Amino acid sequence: MKRLAAIALLVPTIALAAVMSPVEKLLGSLEANYASRTAAFSMRLLYHNGDEQRTAELEFFSSGADRSLITVKNQGGRFLRLADKLLIYSPAANRPVKLSGRVFERSFMGSAFSFADLMLTPSFSGSYTGQAVTSETIGIVVPQGTGEAVEKRDCIVVQIASRMGPLAYRREIWIDREINMVVREKTYSLSGRHLKTIEYGDFRKAKKRLYPAYLRAEDHGRSAVSLLFVDVVEFDKTLPAGIFNP
Repeated sequence: MKRLAAIALLVPTIALAAVMSPVEKLLGSLEANYASRTAAFSMRLLYHNGDEQRTAELEFFSSGADRSLITVKNQGGRFLRLADKLLIYSPAANRPVKLSGRVFERSFMGSAFSFADLMLTPSFSGSYTGQAVTSETIGIVVPQGTGEAVEKRDCIVVQIASRMGPLAYRREIWIDREINMVVREKTYSLSGRHLKTIEYGDFRKAKKRLYPAYLRAEDHGRSAVSLLFVDVVEFDKTLPAGIFNP
């Protein structure tokens, strides 16, 4: 997932830091919190296929900024990302389907999450420039027992615009002041239409690194809501040789 994949971006040098704006420094500090050499997650994705609610058991692996893999344990199939290429392996097909370009914006298995949300490496300071900063206390829905609860979060709100050209979407991110992690993000179209909201909660620690164990995505265009539960996390783990081979 975009927010779960290991971030392998360079920390800004001292020379650059001298001319960085406060917003750029803030975005750069986010990347330091997410950085890891490799990552391995066991996750459960709850989503709807028509009127039927489904659960997909996922295994996620990433190495560096350009390689990630998701296998669907209970349904078969896997999704392999190599830089800007996506290979989709289906149990019913002899060969993988090879895709590229804006395919990462498509829905992942019909859920409210996209391939980009789950597989691309996020780059806050490298890909975006801060536009405005405000403060807001928000409520984040998190699981509690068999139900849900609302956690209050004191946040810095940053509006960010792409450095990569006019086709990328504008985003807003809410950064928790206490833990310096993103707890909410909203994506907008070029015309300003609100496309998607993702919230992150139930933060836990693995190797002294915080991660969200609960993610909620809402696709406003399709009125679809999906949940992602992160059950097991391992950072900087030695991954099996050849795991990213096509």
